[in-house]
Amino acid sequence: MRRKTRFNVARCIRWIFLLLLVFALAIVVWLGKGANDAGNQKIEEMPIEETNTDSPSIEILPADTSSKEEADAEEDYFTEYRLERERSRSQQLEILQDLAANPQTSQKGKEEAEASIIKLQQAMENETALELLLQARYNRKVGVFVQEKQVSIVMSGTDLPSGTAEQIALLVDQQTGIGFENVVILLRQ
Repeated sequence: MRRKTRFNVARCIRWIFLLLLVFALAIVVWLGKGANDAGNQKIEEMPIEETNTDSPSIEILPADTSSKEEADAEEDYFTEYRLERERSRSQQLEILQDLAANPQTSQKGKEEAEASIIKLQQAMENETALELLLQARYNRKVGVFVQEKQVSIVMSGTDLPSGTAEQIALLVDQQTGIGFENVVILLRQ
């Protein structure tokens, strides 16, 4: 006798968000290690303004390489960052599309999956738009990861001129509506 299983949309949505959280944690750990194979680099915080608690945060990811190796490692880092982000986003999108197309999914579950698909596509569009805008404006390599409550930006370089972090945070807020204080800027040496 064939056993009929009930498809639980809420459980699938929870698993998807758990997967997103694990992925975000993996990105943070990966960013902390940088592209160095040794994986023993330290992350140093560089506050923008001590008095303004709503400022975006900036961290510097140091690298220990020569100039040619440094350029290659930097290019590899940003390329690998984008590829990993695209892989993850594609997997998330596929899960949500399967959920929405499954005949056993309730109407409410399909609507939630479709809403999540739209949010994911908007995040992907925002990431691409922000990367292009920031690269054009600041002439640096940039990687952007848009999450529900935070936007993480990885930029090449060792420092930002005064007020630049605030300008970047305002640009991100205008593009995503995420909020000025929810922007994290990581500088990768």
